[in-house]
Amino acid sequence: MTKPKIKAGIIDLDGTLYQLTPAQKTRRTIRIKSAVLETLISKYSRRKKTLTPEDAYKVYKTEYEKVGDTIRTLISLGIDPEEAWRIPNYPQVAQRLKPDKRLRNMFKELNSAGMLLYLLTSNREDNAKLLLTALDVADMFELPWYTSSNGGPWKPDEQPFKYFLNQKPYKSHEVISVGNSVRRDLQPAANLGMCTAAVNSEWNNPENPDRHHNLKDIYQLEEIVLGKK
Repeated sequence: MTKPKIKAGIIDLDGTLYQLTPAQKTRRTIRIKSAVLETLISKYSRRKKTLTPEDAYKVYKTEYEKVGDTIRTLISLGIDPEEAWRIPNYPQVAQRLKPDKRLRNMFKELNSAGMLLYLLTSNREDNAKLLLTALDVADMFELPWYTSSNGGPWKPDEQPFKYFLNQKPYKSHEVISVGNSVRRDLQPAANLGMCTAAVNSEWNNPENPDRHHNLKDIYQLEEIVLGKK
């Protein structure tokens, strides 16, 4: 089979272009759990019912098992997903990041080869701008970015991926989705016939095994797209 020419890349941000520290991940998890418990206990209180923190978390876990995604679970329970992005403090995260010359050079090479880059993140646009500016790659992505600030569906809904397919429009095999989450970044793209690349995670794309790649890091994308070693 002839390897398809990749004309566009849909790139995830958090966990793909940079990594949170273990402490930052822990704080965000605690914040989400806190938001869940506070909201559920308050709801039951308004109904003149008592809900212990333990029972509240059971309600969350039951809903999560039914929905299968953290953000969708929060929305289903009436909790603002923005709570998930208040911790960590993204301005502080951006301050510790340094310009990534290797990443910028790779993106330039991909652009020169005719590949356009699109940002798809569940983070807010102001956070995304801070982080990408710190990495010195903000100008590498086509506008507009697709972030949680757009008000559209969240990943893993397929709609954000369809949005990018319609930009030129592209054929599905001409687009590669790059991210660290199988559920949020890869499976929806695979369902639409796109190429996929997992960063810092392992996955075997059952829909399109010949169009999937497992990358040890984001820099290996250049090798996949341009055939460089």
